[in-house]
Amino acid sequence: MIKSIIKLGLLLVVGVLGYNYFLGTEAEKEGAKKVVQEVKDVSKSLVDLLKSERDKMRDGKYDGAFDKISDAFQNLKEKVKSGSAYVEKLGELEKEKDVLLEKFKEAEEKGEAGVEERKALKPKVEKLVGEMEAIKQAIEKENK
Repeated sequence: MIKSIIKLGLLLVVGVLGYNYFLGTEAEKEGAKKVVQEVKDVSKSLVDLLKSERDKMRDGKYDGAFDKISDAFQNLKEKVKSGSAYVEKLGELEKEKDVLLEKFKEAEEKGEAGVEERKALKPKVEKLVGEMEAIKQAIEKENK
């Protein structure tokens, strides 16, 4: 229902804009041309932004995230006492990190075809980091 209303609204806006652009008075034509030019400018800016982000991703902008996670695992392992219940949980999380890293690399190799796959991995990585943070806080409480 809402989708239909939005489509109808967009169709109405495009219709009025088209009418004014071709059949309106001089003032209406000028206003319509101005709107069309602004839409072109915004579209061009969005395309440039997406290309820039794609290039950053290809250059390894997000590779550092997995390096930081690996460093955090190393720090947590050093703080955990052997025999602690957290040792097993950290091992599971590290395996999960390795799987996510492998999936990320596979998606990265696909280039543009893998962009959606990389986006889908983001919530999983955030969940992993959240679990690591919870373990870190529990270890700090335990060591006090």
